[in-house]
Amino acid sequence: MILKVLRSKWDRNSLTPKVWAQGHRQRKILHTAGASFNTVETARLIQLTAEVIRRHYAQSSLHPICRLTRKNIADSTSFLQTGSDWIRELVIDNMSNWSHISQLTTELILTL
Repeated sequence: MILKVLRSKWDRNSLTPKVWAQGHRQRKILHTAGASFNTVETARLIQLTAEVIRRHYAQSSLHPICRLTRKNIADSTSFLQTGSDWIRELVIDNMSNWSHISQLTTELILTL
């Protein structure tokens, strides 16, 4: 459910740093309670995280060229930090399934 909400907001260009971080916090709560995403969900979350990081890294790297507002810079920084946390935790949580996740992620990326 978390993934569906985040993906929907991302696709509609309405994902905010607050919602992104809230999704991450909810995922951590589920993990603490013993719930894990299956490998397909994990691969899709990694794909979404990669998209978010790619866009916000590009924005933050344009900072010297473009006159981004402090809010835009702060938002990009927040997206990047939360995305990094997502990736780190998903890798640790799914280390035993990593080869399968890697294959699914590669397949998802190739279909983009």
